[in-house]
Amino acid sequence: MEKKYLKVPEDTKERIFLFIGMARMISGKITEKDELIRAFNSYGIEFNDELKLELIDRFPEIDLD
Repeated sequence: MEKKYLKVPEDTKERIFLFIGMARMISGKITEKDELIRAFNSYGIEFNDELKLELIDRFPEIDLD
């Protein structure tokens, strides 16, 4: 059996998006808004409208209200 490895993105925002997707696949649930805000803020990324739109584009089931 051949091993395959996942390359983690170097960009912090992309890395967080990867972890959101992985958490959804493992748990079957989407990450909550409060957890997202904490994750982005902990890396110094402002949780602004542009970021919200990108999250909704990648994860349409996410609730950011």
